[in-house]
Amino acid sequence: MQKKEIIVEVTMQKRMVLEVEADESKEYRLLEMIYAMTPKQCKAFLTTGLQEIEAIEFDKGKIVKRAIDNFDPYGIGPNAGGPENEYYGRASWISDSIEDGMSVEEIADIIAEEFNFAFGSEYTRENCIGPAEEIHYFLYQA
Repeated sequence: MQKKEIIVEVTMQKRMVLEVEADESKEYRLLEMIYAMTPKQCKAFLTTGLQEIEAIEFDKGKIVKRAIDNFDPYGIGPNAGGPENEYYGRASWISDSIEDGMSVEEIADIIAEEFNFAFGSEYTRENCIGPAEEIHYFLYQA
């Protein structure tokens, strides 16, 4: 039997009632509730209402492509109905430029540089922190 390292993406939809204070974030409140669950409650929560499960084989190029497709600053990528390979060239260059041990900020700089070069835009490190954090997490922390 062959071992493969994978990334599991679970999309879950669930209808529930959540009590939230007027100035409180519903996302923050939901996370608090999940962290307070017992293992049995957490298992029940995670195994009901599942919509889709996708297992992606662990590969730097695939991780970067997924993060850039999710970022999709122009709304033209596959998640917005565009072609599957819309950002392939950008993601490939970004992936090749990421070196072992890079920080989130360094990865964000690479993403900004590539989008600025390819699209003549003015992205900054701050604009690209989201996909950089996703890439960094899966490459170095997961």
